[in-house]
Amino acid sequence: MLSKSIRLKPLNGRNVRRLRQHLRITQEGFWGKVTGIGLTQSVGSRYENGRPIPTPTQQVIRLVHIGQVNPNSITKHSGEDIQVGAMIRKESPEMYRYYVERLHRHNGNKKKYKSK
Repeated sequence: MLSKSIRLKPLNGRNVRRLRQHLRITQEGFWGKVTGIGLTQSVGSRYENGRPIPTPTQQVIRLVHIGQVNPNSITKHSGEDIQVGAMIRKESPEMYRYYVERLHRHNGNKKKYKSK
């Protein structure tokens, strides 16, 4: 199981490398999963060696490698879409909760949204 720090804290190079190693994936395999948004093995290597990881990239890494979201469903959206979602979550939690619950109902999932 992944440690809580990797799942919740902002991802830095050390945490991303630990996540990749925990999943037993090569850099090529790890970063290749999210290539559709412009991430390559060489860019991933730079992140793992200390280059700051942009917040939208951190979110995509979490979605693909922790949340097991199909990367093809993400690449159809821009980084701007992801930033808008994060902004709504931060600035209007009620609106965010409403849309998450609406999405769950649309997908046939009856779970209620639980804030962190």
